[in-house]
Amino acid sequence: MKDDFGKVFAYLIKGIIPIGMFLAVRELAKLFYHNFVMMAAKGGWNIFGFDFGTLTTDTDVLLFLQSTSLYFTMFCNILCIALFAVMFRREVPAKYSADRVPNDVEFIMGQVPVDPFYTFKSVIAIMCVAIVVNNIINISGLGAMSRNYSTYVAATSGIDMAVIMVAHCIIAPIAEELCFRGLVFRRFMPVVGRWPAILLSSICFGVIHGNLVQFVFGFAVGIFLAHFYYYGRNIIIPIVAHMAVNLLATLMTYYGVMHWMYTNYTVFWGANLLYISIAAMIFKSTGKVKK
Repeated sequence: MKDDFGKVFAYLIKGIIPIGMFLAVRELAKLFYHNFVMMAAKGGWNIFGFDFGTLTTDTDVLLFLQSTSLYFTMFCNILCIALFAVMFRREVPAKYSADRVPNDVEFIMGQVPVDPFYTFKSVIAIMCVAIVVNNIINISGLGAMSRNYSTYVAATSGIDMAVIMVAHCIIAPIAEELCFRGLVFRRFMPVVGRWPAILLSSICFGVIHGNLVQFVFGFAVGIFLAHFYYYGRNIIIPIVAHMAVNLLATLMTYYGVMHWMYTNYTVFWGANLLYISIAAMIFKSTGKVKK
């Protein structure tokens, strides 16, 4: 009994390690970056045409750090991609043919080729979920209650949209899917089972974002990402779906896309019911693994 508990505990720790590495990369890089900016400001350095000597007060430094936070996050995610890609490749060496879908045990060690139609359905379902969750967040007032989220949106509002798109819709999805679905979920699954692993990895995915709005959004979307990864048997599927949902979320946040739904209650609840129905039908239809 003790041996079994020890094995379970060891596997759970193994599943949590990628999250610790994700946080460590971010926090160590943040510490280095903050100290570098402080040194540059005190020394009056001029780097790439920017005069750090203009940052004369702590407030100036803080505002500069906030205004460059997206670039910093993008750099950290690139480091994580390199790290997690190596880890994932070492842990998932096997490939299976299109007519040979791996069972639960083999899922830990291999992937099948990407099914384009399955990927398309996954994208549609997750985008429907994202719209509904975003609407719930809006009508509940969670956005106003989450100071960290409001600060993040304000800090990135002045950044070029092309940079935001690259950071949010390309780099972040790759880093986060390799970590939370490719490593965390896949390591949890043989220990606690599919659904507990989906829920645990989705909770971790929500928490890592550091604010209430993105926790709710990340948890809900993370459930579907893990589900489609499990049945699609290829990490490319949740990466593509994550890219699509981040694109939609960016357009909703900065351009007010989907605000037409708020014209009246009938349109709002009718549209949400439609999106929930579409997501549920796809969720049910994709919940099968060929043997």
